[in-house]
Amino acid sequence: MITKRSISTVLLAIQVGPSCSSLPSELEPFDGDFSYTAFDDEGTRVLDGTLRLEVRSNGSLSGSWEIKRVAGTDPETVVGPQVGEGELVGSIEEGQLIVNLNPGFADNNVGLVGVVEDQAIMGTWSYVTFAGPTAGGDFTAEKLR
Repeated sequence: MITKRSISTVLLAIQVGPSCSSLPSELEPFDGDFSYTAFDDEGTRVLDGTLRLEVRSNGSLSGSWEIKRVAGTDPETVVGPQVGEGELVGSIEEGQLIVNLNPGFADNNVGLVGVVEDQAIMGTWSYVTFAGPTAGGDFTAEKLR
């Protein structure tokens, strides 16, 4: 579910960029590949893929993503520009992950805001344009071993 708080956090992350805070010791190292699953606002699984996160000691992160639609889902379901592949940037602060899947764009962005627990991330994704929040839902990402 998209909330005003999650939209504000995503927009702040897009505008300001990675944080300079220290990475908590329990998250070092947090680098690696994560299986990504996104759900629409009704809870239907719509996307599957991989996030590759490269976390630095200051809590900032970069990486890449590869995501595709789940076979058999409605191709008209709005998910924004998170189908295909690309680079990502973000940060981890106090166990919260903030990621921009489309750095360098002033609009047409997909942001992830999640909580990190036991090498897994659970949170919300938001597709934001100049018109504001357009679509969103929940996501999970589990570390691949």
